[in-house]
Amino acid sequence: MRWALLLTVFLLPAMLPFAGSWAEEVGREAEILDYAAPSQLYVHQNETVSTYITVHNKAEQNQAFTIQPLSVPEPLTTVGLPTTELLVPNHLRQIAFGVRAPAGAAYQNLTVSFSITSDLDPELNETVAMEVAIVPPSNLNFGVDDFTAFTVDELVRTAVAVNITNNATFSDDVTFTISTDSTWVWGWNMPNTNGNEAYITMDPNTLSYVYLWIDVPAVVNGAPLAGAGPRFTLSATSGLDKAASTWSFDLLMNEKKNASIDHIDELLEVAPNQDGRLNAVVRNVGNTPNTLNMTLQALTAEGTPVPGTSPSDRFNTSGWVVALFGGLEDVVLQPNESRTIEIGFQAP
Repeated sequence: MRWALLLTVFLLPAMLPFAGSWAEEVGREAEILDYAAPSQLYVHQNETVSTYITVHNKAEQNQAFTIQPLSVPEPLTTVGLPTTELLVPNHLRQIAFGVRAPAGAAYQNLTVSFSITSDLDPELNETVAMEVAIVPPSNLNFGVDDFTAFTVDELVRTAVAVNITNNATFSDDVTFTISTDSTWVWGWNMPNTNGNEAYITMDPNTLSYVYLWIDVPAVVNGAPLAGAGPRFTLSATSGLDKAASTWSFDLLMNEKKNASIDHIDELLEVAPNQDGRLNAVVRNVGNTPNTLNMTLQALTAEGTPVPGTSPSDRFNTSGWVVALFGGLEDVVLQPNESRTIEIGFQAP
């Protein structure tokens, strides 16, 4: 039977601003060089965003590359250009510079371009274009600490709810994603989803909740260990400036005690008034160190307990004596560790 466990976290959101930029790379390959650069940038008013152009010297001799502004529409300006870098053959270098928007700049999308020239070929002139969006700053804050740990039980669908606040002055279309190295199955309990992403629109100075669930697997062969479990990171990416706020949480397994009989010899021939022993392999399949309490039960041919007998480490029936050997109860087995015991038979 599966049970649902709800872990709800509600704390006052931290009033910490978050700003940043985001870009995808584009590039081009030429005979003596190739390059790669972001295709998009997000910049706030009164902010300088760092960007770069990575160049690769494909020539067989040293080559000096010069990067300079080609077209920078107002009100944008560049910082750190023009610049020249000398590269030895077959080396790459990321040449960093800044793009700045002044205070009071209008929110708009602009295209800037830069030229790459070489001292080896005066006719070489590569153009790099970037789309720059001047955007308002986002301010998304989860209402929890950066990290939280929960304890969970096997075969439980664990629900997690966490609050998030939009402290910005603009409405924000927020995208939520989960990252984890775990193979545990998870999903969203939210109305607007697309694959592994969930979406909400948040008005300024409003609080919303993010709901998700995670299926905790069974403890198999001692794993997951007690007190251990995977980490999940929930990211909220702003639609304003692509800045991301994150919250991480661990799901730590509770103790599960269990044991198995992995092997027992199928046949033992014993002559009258003689004895013999069978081997049996027992294993701790729980997720915590444990000792095993082993007993024997005499059964009839129909598989029911022999009348007058009860579970014990030794019993007599119809002249037979049956006993456990090596079944000491104080032997600690680690998770998934096994040991061999013996079952002795004395024939009448």
